Amino acid sequence: MKKSFMLLFVFLCFTAVIAQKTELKYNLETGREYFQEVITESKVQQHIMGMDMEISNTITMTLGYKVTAKDGRYYDMDIRYVSMAMEMETPYGSNIISNEKADENDPGSMMLARVMDVPFEVRMRDDGKVTEIKNIDVLIQKMMEDMGDVTDPMMMQIGAQLQQQFGENAMTSQIESYSRIFPDGPVAVGDQWQASMEMVSMMPLNIQTVYQFMGEKDGFYHIQGLSEISSSDLPDDASGMNMSMDMVGNQTFSALIDKATGWISQATLIQDLEGEVSAQNPMDGESINFTMIISSSATVKGR
Repeated sequence: MKKSFMLLFVFLCFTAVIAQKTELKYNLETGREYFQEVITESKVQQHIMGMDMEISNTITMTLGYKVTAKDGRYYDMDIRYVSMAMEMETPYGSNIISNEKADENDPGSMMLARVMDVPFEVRMRDDGKVTEIKNIDVLIQKMMEDMGDVTDPMMMQIGAQLQQQFGENAMTSQIESYSRIFPDGPVAVGDQWQASMEMVSMMPLNIQTVYQFMGEKDGFYHIQGLSEISSSDLPDDASGMNMSMDMVGNQTFSALIDKATGWISQATLIQDLEGEVSAQNPMDGESINFTMIISSSATVKGR
């Protein structure tokens, strides 16, 4: 009888350990500023009219997230760009723009310099969902300062493209790509959960992800994700052309999460896309079709 009781006790203790669940969410401190350093490297291969073209791009940026208030599950934040640099390699040459080398003869770098340390407001839930963004138009206005008549057709087109890249929807998807990774409730090691996201930028994408809690690694919570990606409709007259695309691919995600704050300590994201693109000139109706392959990787370091 005593032996049976001991076996039952051991079994119950073992079951309790196995069933132990962890609450994965943000636990941020009001008044503190958190940082993300993000390096994204991408390579675009295009086959157009019998010719192969390759473009490589590297974006390095640091963002600061200052928590200004907390209301239940919601955090109010001021987000600012601390630094940003972009390096592009094309068959026609290379170009580097950076907020640190801005001068009057480098309009691209000047554009980046104008938006450094200019905050916009974000309300984010403790699971990483962005519910509101304010004052994002200030960034676009800063970018277009001293660029001439904003009613000029070319300036209006530039403004529209900046809105696609830095507007409210685009910025929401940019933030959520690294923040909206947590489940709705506590999870045990091995548990999975699903998330849907629409990336809105120069290339809108639908991303369906299955995340999994891998337990602890090196003193951090470890989360992995596997995504299926498909393209969605492009904005009208993107880059002055009527474009459509049929792109599919996948994405892998791995992150180590600070156990106390929920902030990403380090993460990697690898994405591969491939498909067909059609572009039509609205002026003469002439169109071209070409294949496109995009490979990209991103690394994130948080502090």
